[in-house]
Formats: sequence, structure tokens, C-alpha cells
Amino acid sequence: MKKPRIVGIVEDDPFDVSTWSGSSRFFFNALKKRGLLVDAVNADPGNLKRKIAQLISFHPNIEEWKERYHRNIWLLQQMSKNSIRKLLLIDKKFNSVLQIGGLINLFEGNQLNNKTIYCSYHDSNLAARLNQRPDVQYDQTKKYYKKGLEYEKHLYNHLDLIFTMSNWIRDSFIEDFACEPKKIFTVGAGANIVTKSSTVENDYSNNEILFVGLDFERKGGEALLKAFEIVKREIPDAKLRVIGPDSAELHSKKDVIAMGRIMKHSKEGLEKLQEAYMNASIFVMPTLWEPFGIVFLEAMANKLPCIGVNKYAMPEIIENGKTGFVIPPNNIERLAYSIIDLLKDKKKCKEFGIAGYQRYLSNYTWEVVCKKIEEIIADAL
Repeated sequence: MKKPRIVGIVEDDPFDVSTWSGSSRFFFNALKKRGLLVDAVNADPGNLKRKIAQLISFHPNIEEWKERYHRNIWLLQQMSKNSIRKLLLIDKKFNSVLQIGGLINLFEGNQLNNKTIYCSYHDSNLAARLNQRPDVQYDQTKKYYKKGLEYEKHLYNHLDLIFTMSNWIRDSFIEDFACEPKKIFTVGAGANIVTKSSTVENDYSNNEILFVGLDFERKGGEALLKAFEIVKREIPDAKLRVIGPDSAELHSKKDVIAMGRIMKHSKEGLEKLQEAYMNASIFVMPTLWEPFGIVFLEAMANKLPCIGVNKYAMPEIIENGKTGFVIPPNNIERLAYSIIDLLKDKKKCKEFGIAGYQRYLSNYTWEVVCKKIEEIIADAL
């Protein structure tokens, strides 16, 4: 079977800690470790073209301006041209191109080798965002949404293979973009953190709930605060540690430890984050909208039982009643009593944490993801 020789493409620096929320670096390094990655290309067309795209997209309402900019087809065309130019300059032989996000059009002009396998890797897509995000109402009659959906459909149907993090988003490619099911494969994702050794044990005795997420409202932080008030009545020494937002409201609440944003790329930041996972009893993020949720993998990698919502990819990641609980969004009482159930039962916490850790090792490391991708591309070649 022919070995894949992959060139990766992503919108920014492939190995920068902030690109694709940090996943790009972990993903491409895992491909490199398996001997699959020939090169990785930065599709960024440069500041000048981005400024032009901002001018083209201008709207007096800042949120509308952002939407227009991110849906700007001209900018995507510039990124595509830049990617093609860089691919043509690569002197090493490659037989596969794998782009993160799948918005780079490599097919116009037929400049590239038609024997190459063209792939993309996704946690979401535009249709899923427009149709399934409940906290924002999108006016889908606007031209830039219509053009964006047309652009994505054209591109996805030209790709040879599409890799998805979840079955939930795989279904969207089939239903919303009429992609052939046989070319779409769910491969999962990995944790973007150094994980603890299998020999390190948690004692789950701190009664500490951990939340990690910068966008506090979207990720269900307000619901968690309300649920925490109920938890405190049953478990007075319970604590809630919040990593991400840093607000006066959070600092004012009793037994809420607001740590603000922690940057993973620094040694100090990693140590702080690892300590937070080590000290926690459970991990909770009752998000309103989260296409995948790599942070749950990070919690599972640190042997924490997880509580999430029963939507998007969360029911695929969390085995309800085995590695944690999945509950309806904004159901404050269910959330509170799921937390209480776990904090009052240390044996269950440990059982769920170990089961989650084993699930992480079997399904959700970047090494596992890349092995799946290697086998699928090799078969296609």
C-alpha cells in the first residue's frame, strides 16, 4: 500500500500556538512524527490583502463587518492563489494535500497534479453554524451567507476525502452540502495539552468544579453559575474554578476562583493549567454552542469525569453514565444535580475518570487521529 506523503495547509502559521486554537501545531507535529508530513503551507495572503478585504467588507455595525469579512470570497481566492503558488514551489514529492478547515480552493486553473489526493479536516462548517447555533440569529437571506454556502458546497464536492472530528458534523456535510457519504470519514481529534501519566492518581476530594473557556456566555458559564448556587446548598465547601474570562462579577462571587486567561504556550501557563486539572474533582462546560470541544479531551486525559450538553459532538465524546453526564442546554436543575451526584460519590468520580482516560487513549489522541488518516489516504492512493 502506498504511503501518504502529505502537504498540510492552514490559514496561518501551521506551527504557531494560536493557529486553529492550538490544534494545528499538535496535528501537524503528529503527522510529522508518523513520517507523513512533507511540508506545511501558510495560506495567509498578507496584511495588505487582508486590509483590502476589510475595506471591501466594511459595514458601520462592527458585528456585521466581521461576518462580511469572514465570508469574503475575494479573500478566500487570495488565500487559494497563495496556497497554489507555495505548493508549486515545494521540491519534495507529495501525493496528498490536507487542508484544515477546507476553504482553500486548489482546483481553479488546474495547475496542480491531478494524481494528488485532496483532503480537508473539519470540526464544523458554515451550514452547521447557521442552522444549529442557538445563541445567535443569522439572516440567511443575506448575499454573503448564500455565496458562502455555494462556495463551500462547490469546494467540498471537489475534494477527494473529507475528515471530520465528529459524526455530528459528518452528517451536516451529507445533508447540507450533498457530499457523497463514502468520501467522508470521522477521525476524531486530540488533546492540546501534555497529559498526566497513567500512574498518577486523582483523589477527587477537593469538591472543585473546573470550567475552561474564554467565551464564558457561549460556553454556558452563566448557566453554570446558577447551578453552582444550588450545588452550594448541598455541598457547602464546593468550589468553582474558572479559567478564561476575568471579570469583576466572577471575582465577587463566593467560592468562585477566577484565574483569567492562561496561555498554554508558556511553561508557566502550562504548569498552572495542569495544576488546575490535577486539583479538580470534575470538569463542566454546559455550552450553548461548541462544534467539538477539545477541552473535554484535555479533561479526560487528566482523568476527570465530564459534564456537557446532549448536542453537537458532546454525546460522542462523553459516554453518558460511564465517563460523565450529558444534559439538555440551559437546564439548571439537571446540571446542578449532575454535579452534586458526582461530588457526593468519589468512587463514581474515580470510575468515570478512569473510563474517560481509557476512552481518550483509545479514540482521542492526535496519534490515533493521524493513524486513521494515514490508512484512509493510503487506501485512496
